[in-house]
Amino acid sequence: MKKTITLSLIVMAFLCLDTIQAADFGGTVSANTTLTQANSPYIITSNVTVNPGVTLSIESGVEIRLGSNMYFHVRGTLNATGVNFTANTASPTPGFYDGIYVSDASYADVGEVNLAGCTVEYAKQLYVRNGSLNLSNCTLQNFSSYGVEIYSKGILNINTTTVTGTTYPIYFRDTNGGNFTSGGGNTLTGNSNDFVYIDFRDI
Repeated sequence: MKKTITLSLIVMAFLCLDTIQAADFGGTVSANTTLTQANSPYIITSNVTVNPGVTLSIESGVEIRLGSNMYFHVRGTLNATGVNFTANTASPTPGFYDGIYVSDASYADVGEVNLAGCTVEYAKQLYVRNGSLNLSNCTLQNFSSYGVEIYSKGILNINTTTVTGTTYPIYFRDTNGGNFTSGGGNTLTGNSNDFVYIDFRDI
């Protein structure tokens, strides 16, 4: 009887620890902020906006679980190393959440997103519109749209990164600028189309 009670208490303790560790996160990031591995996973319950001049840092080993149609809109800086961005559902499907946006073509704010050794899965796409998206040793997988869309003043720097399970791994939509640099070692495989889609308005 004592053994049964002790085992039950241990199981309950582990369940409580798991509940305590999960942290809700969302809204506007208006001051430099770090999401720590100790509080992982983070459940994104509302869209995250990183304000201009502000840095959001995410520690290695953190899991970010985004709710349906949620997104990160980075008008400042997002730094993440060894982070898993995924869907907050037991049965994830491509495009469950929107993804990560780097600023907007209509804003003066120049955003910067630096992902190193990260996995991003079940998003619609990553969208760089005004600023830079820097991908190194990352995996983008199971998207419902493009892997990365480069638009207007967006800059993509990508190296040793795998893009799989998308329509087009990279869509370069050249309107009023934009830049795309490959450092090599990239793998575009298992997509509907395994090549870069370049859509020039003017040549």
